[in-house]
Amino acid sequence: MTAEDAGTGARRVGKTNGQGRFLFAQVEPGTYSVTASAPGFAEQKSQPFAVEVGRTVTLNLRLAPPNVTQTVEVRADEGLTSLDNPNIATTLEAKMIERLPNPGQD
Repeated sequence: MTAEDAGTGARRVGKTNGQGRFLFAQVEPGTYSVTASAPGFAEQKSQPFAVEVGRTVTLNLRLAPPNVTQTVEVRADEGLTSLDNPNIATTLEAKMIERLPNPGQD
């Protein structure tokens, strides 16, 4: 949590408790905005509000998951085989044939 004075730019940093409550005590009078952030969530910033002497201001901020954008790029590359000439032959040597898996021994 960060409270920032709009007039001076002064900042105060704090943490929330287990229930998400926070308190910035003894803040100078002025116009402030509060920013809340947590890992895995989008940052949330309050509207500016006035802080006066002896007054307590209550804010309700909700953190939501960030907007996720995903891009998929598809490219058409030429394959390893050529369809132009179907008359392609491969010669296998005896050693290569012996290394082929043959679980049934056929």
